[in-house]
Amino acid sequence: YRDNPTLPEGDLAKRRSAVVSTRALAGIGRSLGIGDYIYLGQGEKLTEGKNKASILADTMEALIGATYVSNDIETARQLVMRLVGPLLKDAAALGAGTDWKTSIQELAASRQLGTIYYAVEGAGPDHARTFKAVLNIGGKPYGNGSGHSKKEAEQEAAADAWRQLSPGAVAAVASVSEGASPESSRSV
Repeated sequence: YRDNPTLPEGDLAKRRSAVVSTRALAGIGRSLGIGDYIYLGQGEKLTEGKNKASILADTMEALIGATYVSNDIETARQLVMRLVGPLLKDAAALGAGTDWKTSIQELAASRQLGTIYYAVEGAGPDHARTFKAVLNIGGKPYGNGSGHSKKEAEQEAAADAWRQLSPGAVAAVASVSEGASPESSRSV
């Protein structure tokens, strides 16, 4: 709000959700190499738990909380701003931020492209299941995605469709994908 006091509340909320998402926090954790320092049980070690978005995001939340408890709110605020500040700039460039499903929904509605439908298929054993999603708009396929959950696959498909339908957006998406990439909303 301090940097953008004239933005509507809805736009500010979208930016906030973009930087406090599982995907964004996991991206930050990956960039810091946090996975190598997480103590995991044998099962998570076998399934590469140190690379799972949910574990990395939860660990980042715990580190921010520990900073607050061990120090004070100002120290925690400074840490958060240093970690997520660049994502705030990317969120502004991406409109709805890193919530790709919302972004593509808004884009499809603004262009009256039709109803959005995700076709999702899962494969593999329960402990290492992968999903593939195809995003259809108005009966036409626009985006493909994959992930370790249906939601992750749908988000990737939405991001792919958004890239195809948004001229000039590729550079903004690439900058997010290279750094702390855009997942489901959660609070810090």
